[in-house]
Amino acid sequence: MNLGFHRELEATREKLRLLEERFEASKREQGGDEHARELSMRSLKRLINQLKEEIARNDGPRGGHRRDAHPRWFVSDDRRIHPMKVSVAEELTEAISELRVLFPDWRMGQLVANLVTAAGGADANAIWDMEDDELLAAARRLIERNRARGTTDDESGAERSGGA
Repeated sequence: MNLGFHRELEATREKLRLLEERFEASKREQGGDEHARELSMRSLKRLINQLKEEIARNDGPRGGHRRDAHPRWFVSDDRRIHPMKVSVAEELTEAISELRVLFPDWRMGQLVANLVTAAGGADANAIWDMEDDELLAAARRLIERNRARGTTDDESGAERSGGA
């Protein structure tokens, strides 16, 4: 392991400590919006768990080899994620952009609500429990099912305007 890797590991441990302190403070907090506090605590807990997993993966008995950290990413020998690979969140953002082109009459809120429903959400509150990969899979299904719609609309628009 190199010195830079040790610094990253220590920085991750420090972030974990701060998040755990914030989580405990939120548990003790009284008053205010209970629902908002619950959602914040859920988010903090997810971050805490992610950092714990990252530390365990990189501080284990195998000496912190991260080749299997995420199947979509290539991890080089210096233990840095290859910058050319995109994350699920970036892929989801691109898919949402493509859906905006396919459904220009949908407002952003409608698009998100329809995406949550396509991902199996029963109502608008399901957005809080959706994972990015679930939304991405639903977005890809919507794009695939409606891809012809975009080309058909483009062709009919060209015919109406007297284009080729």
